[in-house]
Amino acid sequence: GAEQSLQGLRVSRAFLSGSGLTAERGLSTSNMLSASVDRALVQAAAEVVVLADHTKLGSDTMFQTVPTELITRLVTDEPPLHDERAAAELQSLADQGVEITVAGP
Repeated sequence: GAEQSLQGLRVSRAFLSGSGLTAERGLSTSNMLSASVDRALVQAAAEVVVLADHTKLGSDTMFQTVPTELITRLVTDEPPLHDERAAAELQSLADQGVEITVAGP
């Protein structure tokens, strides 16, 4: 499968996204095949960058793809002021060593 094709691959950065992101569990998805490929990419990468907008923050889905401790950086948008869950999740991720980059409009 795709996972075997990635064995032996080395990349400086892997850019990944998913269905949800929590400080407790990391990046997750509802697609088992996607989760498997993402895990293989993480093993090949020196740096793991997660791309997730504020709607994914605090959401946990079926399959874990990247545990929080393996996420180098999160690129996200600015959560709305009333979205306390997303703000708390961003703080928890930062507390665990994830670099947070907020992309502008």
